Amino acid sequence: MCSPIRNPLPRVLRMFVSGFAHVARPLGSLLARSARVPDPPWRWHGVAGPWFDNNLALLEIDGAQLRSVWLG
Repeated sequence: MCSPIRNPLPRVLRMFVSGFAHVARPLGSLLARSARVPDPPWRWHGVAGPWFDNNLALLEIDGAQLRSVWLG
């Protein structure tokens, strides 16, 4: 399961979380570079979202491969 199952966020918080991602990602990258943190050996990217409705998520791990599926 993934949040917010049975714990939906109010509309105001949803707008804040959606907007905050646009600020947090570049800020985190800047802080990591200034602290000389090495890049991770893998890449993470979002293709859609964030979603705030109830849903289920499945994470499949196959060796070094990860796959996530959202079931709504």
